[in-house]
Amino acid sequence: MFLQQLVIIKPTKKWTLKLNEIGTKLAAFSYTLYLTHVLVLRMLEYYNAPKSESVDFISISWYIGELTIALLVAYVVYWCFEKRTAEVKSWIKSKL
Repeated sequence: MFLQQLVIIKPTKKWTLKLNEIGTKLAAFSYTLYLTHVLVLRMLEYYNAPKSESVDFISISWYIGELTIALLVAYVVYWCFEKRTAEVKSWIKSKL
C-alpha cells in the first residue's frame, strides 16, 4: 500500500518536484547503470581504488567518487546507444 500511495500522490512542494525530476532523469538510464556499474567498480579495483574497513570522511569521499564515475559512464553509454534506439529502429524499418 505504501508504494501505491507513492505512485498516486503527485509532488507539489518545490523540493519534492526537484526530487521527482532527479528521479526521472536517473530512471532514464537506470538499465544502463545496472549493466555497467559492476564493470566500472571492477575497473576501479583493478586500478587499486582503496577498500575501506571503516566509515570515515575518506571512505565516504571514495564512495561518492566511485558512484559519480559509475553514473557518468552509464550516462555516456546510454547517450551513445540506448537513447537512440527508437531512431535506429525506425531507420531499420524504413530500410526493410
